[in-house]
Amino acid sequence: GGVRSVETDGVIVTGQFLPEVPLLRDSHLAVDPQSGGPQIDQFMRLSDPSYFAAGNVLRPVETAGWCWNEGRMAAGLIAQSLKDGLPEGRACVRLSVAGPHLKYAVPQRLLADDAAQAVRHLQVRVNATARWRLVIALDGRDVWSQKIAALPERRILVPLRWLEPGMSGHAAIRLDETA
Repeated sequence: GGVRSVETDGVIVTGQFLPEVPLLRDSHLAVDPQSGGPQIDQFMRLSDPSYFAAGNVLRPVETAGWCWNEGRMAAGLIAQSLKDGLPEGRACVRLSVAGPHLKYAVPQRLLADDAAQAVRHLQVRVNATARWRLVIALDGRDVWSQKIAALPERRILVPLRWLEPGMSGHAAIRLDETA
């Protein structure tokens, strides 16, 4: 209802259906090769937790409403961070996509200590029509799977309920053909 001023060092606005990340490429911040955007955790923090990202900076071609909602969430998480209210996360699961039909997954790092406090789903996109089983394997052991039917560029939300306190390691997301 009102207007507030917030001091900041900068704001990045994106366009042309590509993540606007040229400033990241020459920085110390990790960029995800699949999405083209920065790598984030479920608190929307980049590899340097002083930086946050939301919306189409994270991946290309997302709806305005989704980006708006992510921006609101990121603002709340930034406010928590300024009060030292976000976990540092000692246990971390690093995500990657496996196979030619998966385009990307966001976030790419999950802190297993406090998974329920922020983003509650992975966002996964496919490159082609998929009527397969989406599987998450942690260090080679399947920890979650579900049959999916998806069109290219449709958002697939994977609940983070499979993430247990203390989990760490590498999680690969893959599609398995089903009969």
